[in-house]
Amino acid sequence: MVRRRAWLSLGVAAVLALAAGCGGGSEASTCGGGEGKPTTVTVGTLPISNAAPLYLGAKKGFFREEGIEVKPEVAQSGNELITGALSGSYGFIFAGYIPSIVARSKGLPITIVSASDIGAKTASKEWTVLLVKPESKIRGPDDLVGRTIAVNGLRGVGEEFISKNPEVTERFKRAMDRSVDYAQANPGEVRKLIPTFTKIPPEVADKIRLPVWSSKLDREQLQEAAQYTQRYGIIKEAPDVNEMVYE
Repeated sequence: MVRRRAWLSLGVAAVLALAAGCGGGSEASTCGGGEGKPTTVTVGTLPISNAAPLYLGAKKGFFREEGIEVKPEVAQSGNELITGALSGSYGFIFAGYIPSIVARSKGLPITIVSASDIGAKTASKEWTVLLVKPESKIRGPDDLVGRTIAVNGLRGVGEEFISKNPEVTERFKRAMDRSVDYAQANPGEVRKLIPTFTKIPPEVADKIRLPVWSSKLDREQLQEAAQYTQRYGIIKEAPDVNEMVYE
């Protein structure tokens, strides 16, 4: 199973209000912070440890070095993030690859700007797990056959947004990539930061298995995820993931 998220933004007709603050309902069509001032970018995110690179990068000044001031706004699901982006509330959003693939298959021009977390290479280091109650009869993957499983929905930006704000998009990508790789290399700083933007208490944050972060986007696995999404009837036709990735 591919467990990845990415940084995205949406650019469709309904998102023309992405703006002077790059999200937030302004009627301006491009980002801009004024001469000598950083550009404020509203980022839709989730209250989970996966989002740590955004907060860590902001704290370390990576975004400010690129002339960007990030303003995180917390949602409760990937679908809520996509809806918010379509309404012009966010400049960039964070959610899983599968919701972005589904949205793309429906004609929404979602573009992946930067990768974020990935699945671990070994079971001992895997940080995503499926939990069941002690009395449950589910004890392995075979027990899930025929059952319905709820999944959460990536970080990214959209085609129209990119065309109107190419410099902001490029600067955001550089800062986000740097933040992602810094988070992976500095787990101690991540653990201290997690309780500040989630409801995870410090004593738990010190013990949880952290996500595996990487700024390198594996297009082959992304295409595989799209094909699985089609195979299992979530979408009718898998999109070409190369058209989803920011160049």
